[in-house]
Amino acid sequence: MYTAFKRTIAREILPVSALVFSILVSTVIVRLLILPVWQNGSEDINKVFRYKTLISGQSEYEALKNEIREKQTLLEKKHTNLSEGLADPRDLSGLLQMIVDKAWNADIRFDKILPQQEVSGKDYIHYPVLLEMQTNFNSLGKFISSLERMPQIVSVDRVAITAKDGSSIQGLILITCYLNKKGIHEPAKSDQK
Repeated sequence: MYTAFKRTIAREILPVSALVFSILVSTVIVRLLILPVWQNGSEDINKVFRYKTLISGQSEYEALKNEIREKQTLLEKKHTNLSEGLADPRDLSGLLQMIVDKAWNADIRFDKILPQQEVSGKDYIHYPVLLEMQTNFNSLGKFISSLERMPQIVSVDRVAITAKDGSSIQGLILITCYLNKKGIHEPAKSDQK
């Protein structure tokens, strides 16, 4: 029986060795060539899935966009409430009257109010106005503070102060008034000719 076993092993050693060698070569090929390609492919699939999620809006960016839209709506409502009473959005006089009233409350009388060239933005018209006055530091601070509490319709761009006699100062303030374009009549093409 032992000799029969030896003959069987001697006959089958070559095919078994070839089988073991082919399994070893296949394992090395899988480890060195196929496995890295498979891992890169799965990473690429994950990247594609992340990009699809971002594009579809099912991510935190959708929540951020909604929050920005809500804040924009609130700011537009606040601007509308602040600029209520202005009959025509192109009429700067109503907004300037509000500014003059704030100056009177701060004991300031303007020497000059010089509107500058208007600039049309995407949603708003920007009206720069130069205000010239003689006042004192306390009144000027009170006036600027009252303007800064209306950030949606007026911004203080520049302030220049020159000291005069005693506590008096000469002040120049460049402000920009913002009026919403909604409701503004745009001339028709036939009106422009």
